Formats: sequence, C-alpha cells, structure tokens
Amino acid sequence: MNKYKNILVVADPVNTPQVALSRALYLASQQDDVSISLLLVIYDLSYELTSLFSSDERESMQDAIVFEEQKSFTAQLEQDYPNAKINLTLVWHKRPFESILEQAERNNHDLIVKSTHNHNKLSAVMFTPTDWHLLRKSQCPVLLVKEHEWPVDGNIVAAIQVLENTSLSSDDNSINQRIIQEAIELKELLNANVHLANAYPSTPEHISIEIPNFDALAYNREIEEHHKTAMYNHAQKFNIAKENVHIQSGAPEDVIADIVQDVDAELVILGAPTRNGFSAFLIGNTAEMVIDSINCDLLALK
Repeated sequence: MNKYKNILVVADPVNTPQVALSRALYLASQQDDVSISLLLVIYDLSYELTSLFSSDERESMQDAIVFEEQKSFTAQLEQDYPNAKINLTLVWHKRPFESILEQAERNNHDLIVKSTHNHNKLSAVMFTPTDWHLLRKSQCPVLLVKEHEWPVDGNIVAAIQVLENTSLSSDDNSINQRIIQEAIELKELLNANVHLANAYPSTPEHISIEIPNFDALAYNREIEEHHKTAMYNHAQKFNIAKENVHIQSGAPEDVIADIVQDVDAELVILGAPTRNGFSAFLIGNTAEMVIDSINCDLLALK
C-alpha cells in the first residue's frame, strides 16, 4: 500500500546522523514512487545586525553562505545515502517553523518528518521550540522522530479520547477513527501491532468534602465503565484484540507515557488541535506534553 507519497524532511543542521531522513527513507522503502524533499533552514543573526554593509551586500553574503552550505550538505548526503533520491532545498530564514510550513503547503506534502530532542520546560515557557510550532500549526501530519529503530512486529499506540458528554461524541469519534485508521494502515505498512490507549479522570478529592453524600468510588466505577465500553467498541470495530486495549486513570500525558513504556512502543499516534492567535502561545496541548515524556516517535494528526 502507498501511505505517504510526498514527504518533507526537516534536516538537522547540527546533529548527525540525520535520523528524520533515515526514518523517511525507511517509510519510502515500504512503498512505491515516494518523493522525499529535505529542507535545511539556516540563519545567522550576526549578518542581520551588522551596519557595515548595505542590504544588498548582506543578501549577497547570505546567498554565499547558502551556496557553501548546500555544497557541503550535498557532499555529506552523497556519502551517507549514496543510493537515495533526495531533493535538497536550503532556505535562509530566522523562523524555521514558518519556512517548514510554507514548504509543506507550497509543495502539497502529506507528511512532515523531523527529529526531536528533549526540551527544557522552563525555557519552553519563554521560547516555543520548532516542534511545538509544527504541532500547533501544521495542516498535514507531523512525525517527530527520536533515535531508535522500528523493528518488525513492533508496537504502535493509538491514543484516543472518550468524552463524557455523549452529545459531543460525533466529533470525538471522528478524530478517534482517524487516529485508529492511521494506526491500522501503518500496521499493514510496517508489519506492526496496534494498541489503543485511553486516560480517564479520577474524582477530584475536594468533591467529597463539598458534597458529603457523594459516592466517589461509585462515580469512579461509572467513569471507568463508560471509558471501557467506548474503547472496546472501537477495538471491536477495527478488529483490535481486547488485550491490546489499555485504559488508565490519570493525566493523558502520564498515562500515554506509562503505556508506551509497558508495551515498548515504537510510535504513538494522537490528535493535535490547530492553534493560532493567542492560543498558539499557550502550553498544555497533550501532544506537546507527551513529546518529552516518551522515548519513541510521535505522529500528530489534525
């Protein structure tokens, strides 16, 4: 089957090997006629700050740097990936995520692949990493890659949600079905196993104090049964074994991380809402919080 036909890989300008490119090439090797574009975004603030040169002179220097980087990077690619067909593009841009999104939209890419590293959570409050920008604003799926292999018969975790308000279940089921369907298609492509993961909230402790007759244990059982019923229905619909359904109480990012570790997963698939304007500066998206807590790849769908 052909899952992805036009992949955009974000080159790592500092670290080698290019783990994102290796992952994209592996995906391409499992399909036919896949186009891979490699984008290297470079920028040096010192060339913007100097007042000794005119704007034309600064632009000429930037072009010269891009040319030299392209020559050097091309030679490295030919050495590391001698048989690969890769379309290399270099761009000078001070905001890498904007350049990535522009390239993806302009060339109709159906997947963005980028390597990721742990982020300092304190600095992330002040400055949002490129990974998070892509999760918030990309209109196509984003695959964030870490350094490990995808073995045959590996495990894919599809993280889905179950809303308590049944009147909203139509939209909820729509994204859930997209996530599970993506996992099933990748299962066939990669010869892997699919697991379903779900987190449900526990009863807030203060409720028992504020409402003396409130039965917290009964409430917890009711919530758990509601989530189990919904999850097993999803599993049955997609022929996923009941033992591959994982339901735990807790924050989604913590539950997903625990399940990933328990099943030794290679990939997590979840939904990430598009965020623009003021909301794009807020932290708290589950996909963003999960990145740093798992040691495997993450595929975010809109």
